[in-house]
Amino acid sequence: MRVVLQFDKHYFKWADLLLRSWVKFNEPPKLYASGVELDALQIAAIQNTVPNVVIDNEKRTENPFGLPRDSMSFTDYMICRKAHVLRHAMSTFDEDAFILMDADLLIRKPLTGLFEIATAYDVALTHRPIESDWLKVNSSVVTVKQSGKPFIKTWIQKMADPIPKKEIQPWAFFWDQMSLFEAYQSCHGILDIGHIPGNTFLGTHFFDEATVWSGNVKDSKEIVFQYFEQEFVGMPMPYSYEQILAWFNKGYVGFSCIMCQKLVRHEPEHYEARWFLGQACIIAKQYAKAFTHFSYLEKAGLSRKGLSLYKGIAALYQGDVDTAEVALRQAAEEDPKNDLVQDYLKMLSDKHRKA
Repeated sequence: MRVVLQFDKHYFKWADLLLRSWVKFNEPPKLYASGVELDALQIAAIQNTVPNVVIDNEKRTENPFGLPRDSMSFTDYMICRKAHVLRHAMSTFDEDAFILMDADLLIRKPLTGLFEIATAYDVALTHRPIESDWLKVNSSVVTVKQSGKPFIKTWIQKMADPIPKKEIQPWAFFWDQMSLFEAYQSCHGILDIGHIPGNTFLGTHFFDEATVWSGNVKDSKEIVFQYFEQEFVGMPMPYSYEQILAWFNKGYVGFSCIMCQKLVRHEPEHYEARWFLGQACIIAKQYAKAFTHFSYLEKAGLSRKGLSLYKGIAALYQGDVDTAEVALRQAAEEDPKNDLVQDYLKMLSDKHRKA
């Protein structure tokens, strides 16, 4: 089995932490690292952590896979090249099974379960119950055997399609995942495609039971890296509600929401945290989660201005028109001059007319 990573010099610190966390809980892997403009010290650090490594190191101006560099940002280039890096590794090395991983992951436990998945299926992906096609599968962790080569070929072919996929433009952010989902659709039933449990091997909520945490948190990479570093050395960063608000006020919105979920999970009756999290879920359009938090607060007897309004909004966007109407009418009684309440009541009335 061989692990495949790709990263540039600016992402080296993430890859270095990933590899150090790997060998903390697992034997050093056979590694293929595809780097971009790594310096000599960075290369030496990788070799010191993982002696059995092969490193390719291209210049930023090079384009070994012939991608349309003029049509994409460098960040999108790095994301979209990963399928090509994986195909190159499979053609170069003799191992039967490969694990492609993003560099911004943290290993927290032995990876026995992932190794078993990698050797059991032609291909294995992390599936998510999300409506958007570009989020239904995740490209952060992909396993493939030599028998799954047609899948990688299809993934690359789908990425080369010049026609936009839904609202995703060619070579833009999420293009790789949209193409990955199309490859899954094309190969499903032809190849044996397994499921990688995301809560275990791609934990985005930093829960303690997860084997792997993902650092892909919008607007929060700096603080997430600090958090991962402290977790790695066994000194977890404290996360009081006051600290969460401080992170939020510094602009670390995604991270503060994740930490607030951890806080609520450990302290279910922390009503201030639930209130904050419910509003954050509304902003993030995670209406089911928002409804859960606002309903919990309502059942707990919390009296807070706007609670009925937010609960009504969450219910409305979930399609629960009856619950939305009750909540929004209650909100109108509590604050009859609130224009936002009236706007949502009008939206509700329009839905009734169309029905």
